[in-house]
Amino acid sequence: MNKYRIQTHHLKPHTKKNIIQFIGLGDLHIGSNTCDMEMIKSVVKRCLRRKIYVIGMGDYMEMATKTSPGNSLGTQKTPPRGQIDQVIELFKPLQERGFLLGMHSGNHEDRVMKAVNFDITSVIAEGVDAVSLPATAYHAIRVSPRLVYVVYTTHGSGGAQKTLTKLAAAQRKHESIEADIVLMGHVHESASCCFEKFVPNFQTGIVERHEKWSVLTGSYMRYHNSYADGKYAPGMLGTQLVTLNALKHQIKCERFEV
Repeated sequence: MNKYRIQTHHLKPHTKKNIIQFIGLGDLHIGSNTCDMEMIKSVVKRCLRRKIYVIGMGDYMEMATKTSPGNSLGTQKTPPRGQIDQVIELFKPLQERGFLLGMHSGNHEDRVMKAVNFDITSVIAEGVDAVSLPATAYHAIRVSPRLVYVVYTTHGSGGAQKTLTKLAAAQRKHESIEADIVLMGHVHESASCCFEKFVPNFQTGIVERHEKWSVLTGSYMRYHNSYADGKYAPGMLGTQLVTLNALKHQIKCERFEV
């Protein structure tokens, strides 16, 4: 049986509100002619200002190659080296302030691995001095000795076109893994939903109600003139803000306003 290492984070709650907040930040597609760089910078600035933690969800760069679908190579406005530099510049302040919990690779970074057998996400993580996460990761967010939230993160895959079917793909992850929150990117949608699960506690003799959340971490690629224009329905730009109560087991997800 393969051993699976858990990413353990001892996070300090906001003193006044007794909460911890985090977002998944990915599907930026830096280098694409439709990347909304101003929105990305605003998100990072707000995270730094409000002490919001960040998990990198992959697809930071467009990284188009000759075998990429459509005309993305022809419309790519920033060369690969420039894309790498911009990603490092963007994420480094988060790491220096202690707000970056790790960085996943996405299928756009995997293009480079497939083409030349080079792990570009590890290079970026090294430049940022961040943890390079595997394809899927478990995070134990410990807010007190007795209160731990389990978060499962992955860049994701799939070609669902409707918000409900995109959420269903993330929710299906709960069938095979045990976590309070599933965080998934790739599908270019900012949305979240939860369902109830009733779990017997044999120590107390009480059946407890647990909420299980599925969170889609959005994108920052404008719709018009993108690969999706006219082929897929537009998705919501930006991401979801996850709030964890530090006093009791309670989760809240909402649109991250910038």
